[in-house]
Amino acid sequence: MTPEDATAWSLARLNTLFFHHYDRREYDEVLDLFTPDARYEVHGQKLRGHAEILDVLNARPGPELKARHLNGEGGAVARRRGCARVPVRNVSPDPNGVDHDGFA
Repeated sequence: MTPEDATAWSLARLNTLFFHHYDRREYDEVLDLFTPDARYEVHGQKLRGHAEILDVLNARPGPELKARHLNGEGGAVARRRGCARVPVRNVSPDPNGVDHDGFA
């Protein structure tokens, strides 16, 4: 594996981990992917540090509207291809709190 391939693979893996935890609202795991003093720009906002990133994550719309990010093409995700955002709406939530959206 070339150094470029290794870098592309690492970035694709990081992207996959980010959206895996982001889609499931596992924000502690999302924050673990950032250094404590990280700078993160999203939707035109420039954020600095875990506290600001967490504030934006907690401001997401409620759990009744979910999004699942589907990644494909291996390392191509690092080149901003092969990622789709799929909104998923829970029609009838399980009374026991079990997530039945089909993306476990």
